[in-house]
Amino acid sequence: MSAAVSNKQLITTGTLWVNLPVMVLLFGGTAGAAGLLHLAYPAGSPGLDGIVAFAVAFVLAWLWWSVNLPKWRIWALERTGDWPALRVEAIKAGLIWDEATAAGRLFRSTEIRSAKDQRRISELEQAASAR
Repeated sequence: MSAAVSNKQLITTGTLWVNLPVMVLLFGGTAGAAGLLHLAYPAGSPGLDGIVAFAVAFVLAWLWWSVNLPKWRIWALERTGDWPALRVEAIKAGLIWDEATAAGRLFRSTEIRSAKDQRRISELEQAASAR
């Protein structure tokens, strides 16, 4: 386990690592995909093109979140001295979802984790709750 880092630093890093690229992919990806669709199909329907562009960007953004959030979770769990407090702050910051809600459980289930990552997260969360 690495030296404890402040929860504020962990949240800031998580926001820059996970959520900032999500926003860039969502908004920049929508604009980029709409531009590409317009180039490929200049006579296409702008409304439909926009919907398709947003759908593509949304999938890419969600994929980024799904892969990188578990990586951040492991990184943060290895560095925090107080996972329960960090968890509350991460929920407030919009970095993770509240698993006490059905939506939170659903969204956590969309995290893409290797078996190794899943084992590590379970170990770290159990160790944090035993403290």
